[in-house]
Amino acid sequence: MLLFKGLAARKRLFLVLYPDGVQLNFTIYDKSFPLRGVAVVTSYLPARIFVGIDQQDLEKQSLYSIFEHTYKRKLQWAEELIGAVVAGEEEATVLQTSPGSALLLIKETTYDSQNVAIEYSVSLLRGDRYTASVISVRKS
Repeated sequence: MLLFKGLAARKRLFLVLYPDGVQLNFTIYDKSFPLRGVAVVTSYLPARIFVGIDQQDLEKQSLYSIFEHTYKRKLQWAEELIGAVVAGEEEATVLQTSPGSALLLIKETTYDSQNVAIEYSVSLLRGDRYTASVISVRKS
């Protein structure tokens, strides 16, 4: 099993392993208030696994639903690093906040049931519109 160490190294290695990768950029909106942006996400995906994924309609189904139902890649686990950054002009506009406002930064590598890294993503989220739930389990 290949585990990536360090965020910059993880993205570089993902792009080396999948040089023909697809980059998807999208905004996630609040379901209760469809015009309120919650997150700006950039996902890097291996094109040879997800042929034609850039033609999928992400407004009708989630990316992870597409992974599992269209491409039969069962998600198994993900590694996330969560921190804080300040909003730039573009992110502030999309997320309807002020430039310089605090945003959550999540860098994630998602693995399938075969322990293959199938997604590397970078997300910027408004902290006042996002809640995370974490369950920690000790491995035996």
